[in-house]
Amino acid sequence: MIDSIIEEYRAKKDKYEAFGEYLEIALEDLLKDNNIHSVTYRIKDEVSLLGKLELKQKYSSINDVTDILGVRILTYLPKEVDAIVSVLEDTFWVDRKNSVDKRVMEENEFGYMSYHLVLAIDHFADNDPQAESFKGLTFEVQIRTVLQHAWAEIEHDIGYKNPFEIPSYLKRRFFRLASLLELADDEFQNIVNKIDDYKTEMREKLQTNEEIIELNYVSLNQFIVSSYILERIKLTVKERVGIDNQKAFRFPENLLERLYYVGYDTINEINQELLRHEEDLIDFIVNYYGAAGMHSKSKLKKRRWAMKSPYFTWSIIKCS
Repeated sequence: MIDSIIEEYRAKKDKYEAFGEYLEIALEDLLKDNNIHSVTYRIKDEVSLLGKLELKQKYSSINDVTDILGVRILTYLPKEVDAIVSVLEDTFWVDRKNSVDKRVMEENEFGYMSYHLVLAIDHFADNDPQAESFKGLTFEVQIRTVLQHAWAEIEHDIGYKNPFEIPSYLKRRFFRLASLLELADDEFQNIVNKIDDYKTEMREKLQTNEEIIELNYVSLNQFIVSSYILERIKLTVKERVGIDNQKAFRFPENLLERLYYVGYDTINEINQELLRHEEDLIDFIVNYYGAAGMHSKSKLKKRRWAMKSPYFTWSIIKCS
């Protein structure tokens, strides 16, 4: 039986390789709206397959071995693992019997954490002729964070597969490391959650403008997208010159550092000076994006720095 499975493996290996290449691209496209670190695949080598067949003695066909093709999806945060699992379950046929959430542990356990899904491409292939030849093939997807992956790679590298392979005092240190990585994952997730809460808080505070708001990356971005003063300036400039809002108000990536440099510390200061110099700012932008300038490519090229006009004007205001 084992010999026949190995023969099947040799006959289908190239097909699995092509399937892996296809999935790597297809999954990156499918998950483009998710915050993923990477998508990679591997084909189980013949030595590993032989060891698995000899150990488990339960397979009658290559189709019974669900992880000939393995795909690994790495995320940055634990919450993203669940989001990706949901997308995959909605997209592919799921082998529930062989899928398992290996993050579920007893309260006193630490170690390998990953979500394993065994999937088939069958109904997904109905919408993609390129995938037609891969119908009937299963593949295993491992979804975990980059820190969970670090644990898995260390575990694999030192060959820690059973409690007798390393001394007990080193085993203890191994579990302590696992707990630290799990804690770090949770803390990164908590920080991101707090940043999201802070964004919501900033939006609410900017509506009232009653509290002093520290100038930082989050508060500045929320101010740019929600400021009624900036929006009023954009609309006025568009009305006078007829230019596209996005082109006229392209803020430089290092705007925050520049604002720090010229002495701003709070959003409130920026808001007050925009109110105080609103007409000056509008005149400045209109002069540099006026009809004559916009219709002359040579003039526009010479004035590319004017794409940073909001910062430039704020700087003049602050230094005057």
